[in-house]
Amino acid sequence: MFRTAVRKYSSRVGPKFQSLEQIKEYLKKPTWDTKMLLKGSQKSLEIDIPKLHRLLQLSGLCTELAPGKEGELLNDLNAQLTMMNKLEEIECKEFDLIETQHSPLKYRDIVNATDELKQSKKKGETGQWNPLELASVKSEGFYVVNEKLGKE
Repeated sequence: MFRTAVRKYSSRVGPKFQSLEQIKEYLKKPTWDTKMLLKGSQKSLEIDIPKLHRLLQLSGLCTELAPGKEGELLNDLNAQLTMMNKLEEIECKEFDLIETQHSPLKYRDIVNATDELKQSKKKGETGQWNPLELASVKSEGFYVVNEKLGKE
């Protein structure tokens, strides 16, 4: 009476590995060189000192740097920019965006989820905490401190 449809997918990239040694040998051979990504291309932009100061300003960081640190940051940023340009040049013809089935999280959902949470004594969640209960001396809802400030 009931029918179930089952589909099995498989794909093949190359010949099947026969042993662990074949896998290790395959992984030893580099197919992608990261140094290639750091070499400049025609459309690479250079980050200069005014751009560096502007980036630091926008990031909320101090723009007054030691002379060596400024050059180091410029080299790092230019290398990152070159790498990003190289990655952008790679064509992705066989790329399919995976469709998502979830709905966006709403404030009311978060409030409902936190209302349903139960306290766990294992985690140290003991309910209401009254810090005045820990005070040895208290008066009218306040701590009483019997110490002097400073040296006399």
